[in-house]
Amino acid sequence: MGRWLRPGLMLATALWVAGAAPVSAGQETEEEESGWVGSADVNFVFTGGNASSRTLGLRNSLRRNWDDRSVLLEGGAIRASSTKTTRSAIGPSVTNFDLVKESTSRTTAENYFVRGRYDYPLSGWGLLYGGAGWTRNTFTGVASRYSAAAGIGNTWLDDDTVALQTDYAFTYTIQDEVIDDPATDNAFFGVRLSWSYRYQANETTAFESSLIADENLEDRTDFRVDVTNSMAVAVSGPLALKLSWQVLYDSRPSLIGVPLQYPFGNFTGQTALAKLNKLDHLYTLALVVNF
Repeated sequence: MGRWLRPGLMLATALWVAGAAPVSAGQETEEEESGWVGSADVNFVFTGGNASSRTLGLRNSLRRNWDDRSVLLEGGAIRASSTKTTRSAIGPSVTNFDLVKESTSRTTAENYFVRGRYDYPLSGWGLLYGGAGWTRNTFTGVASRYSAAAGIGNTWLDDDTVALQTDYAFTYTIQDEVIDDPATDNAFFGVRLSWSYRYQANETTAFESSLIADENLEDRTDFRVDVTNSMAVAVSGPLALKLSWQVLYDSRPSLIGVPLQYPFGNFTGQTALAKLNKLDHLYTLALVVNF
């Protein structure tokens, strides 16, 4: 019974706060909007010659508002690869030889996600929302993760300068790991706390921050946090440059297979299982097109 106390108090407090906080006046008086608005981020880095590497990142966000209701669709992908060239000299002497080159390519980072969300206003105290998403990040051990969330939220501020919204939800997650961990469940219920914040510093510069914190109700040691901070600077017309920093924390990281070798250096042919790091960072500089 005790393991349910903290999440229960979290949700009870959230419900009380939501009931006590009215929707901002800006939201109540906002005129009906139609059509889709969104943005697309693109970043690409390529090196060639003696060293070769490629990094491609894409992200798209679409939102549609009508009355006080809204739909948000987001998707993104990041993939990085590098090529290593090994050179060998084959011949009878250091002045008479053939140079042999052998190149091997490998993926060094890979992350994909798709998610959607629907908001419905509740007169006088907040909003009701539901959403679902999918993600794949093999370098953190996640081959596929599906999640669904349903809960309530509050719009504390919403004007041309500052916007702040908090959400509180129950979740259900189905997870497929690259290496299955028998000590963890692949499907579980949880609770989620999240926020989104925007500050328009001036006509050309905007700061955004978002947080998603998930706790597994069936295993209280399983706790995940996803924090993203970004700053966008307008360049010309619909174009902007955006610098982002994303931090991913997993209190129970996935497993990784490590070749086992004897103390004197020879490999045994067996694979040992070890835990990945709990913390991951992702830095991106992207060209943004707003539409």
